[in-house]
Amino acid sequence: GGNGMHVAICDDDLIFIKDLKEKIIAYSIRHNKEIFISEFTTLDDAAFPHDNFDVIFLDIRFQGQNLGIEWAKQLRMAGDNTLIVICSSLHNQIIHGYEAEPIRFLLKPVSASDLSSVLDACYLKLNFQGKKIIIKSNFNDVFIQISKIFYIESISRQRNIVLSTGQAVPTYEPLQKLYAKLNSDRFQFTHKCYVVQLSKVDRIEQNFVFLTNGKQIPLARNLSAGFKKSMIRFMEGRA
Repeated sequence: GGNGMHVAICDDDLIFIKDLKEKIIAYSIRHNKEIFISEFTTLDDAAFPHDNFDVIFLDIRFQGQNLGIEWAKQLRMAGDNTLIVICSSLHNQIIHGYEAEPIRFLLKPVSASDLSSVLDACYLKLNFQGKKIIIKSNFNDVFIQISKIFYIESISRQRNIVLSTGQAVPTYEPLQKLYAKLNSDRFQFTHKCYVVQLSKVDRIEQNFVFLTNGKQIPLARNLSAGFKKSMIRFMEGRA
């Protein structure tokens, strides 16, 4: 559980796993970021629920064969864009690895500085690829999957990001700043204290927007016409 970055290490070398894990933990302490690490030693295990991970550190070779890249290519063909970092001690294999569309390559043995730049790149990518946004919540960096956001409400000094799970993630970041992190084709203000995800709108009635989870959100008179326009544009774009 938890809202930090979820990392899977998939490698059949236990000593390498232990070393990489220690270096990732050192990075997380140094940067005050929460990182959850899971370990897998075979690719059968790696029929793991990989969509639960933000980043997969993947070895190329298992049982003396280049199974890692084949596995990653299957993932890509299925439209999965989980970040993959290919770990290899084989220089010549790295050219082959591009088919797996990795975010980075890590050469074994892994140096702390190489790992650091790889993790920096992962954070940047997770932040900008639009799938997730990073917000500060209770002094932690929290990744939130954009597709799960129903609405964001502002109550006095606090913002609540309400998710499809029913969970509300609290933050002190201003509503305008949160809105700027989201795609304005998909999110709109209905009121100075509310931003809703257009795909979650069920219907609009007078001064209210009803969401698909039954929630009723106020629609301010001065924003009503603009909101309806955005809604029509969104529906035309989806059709």
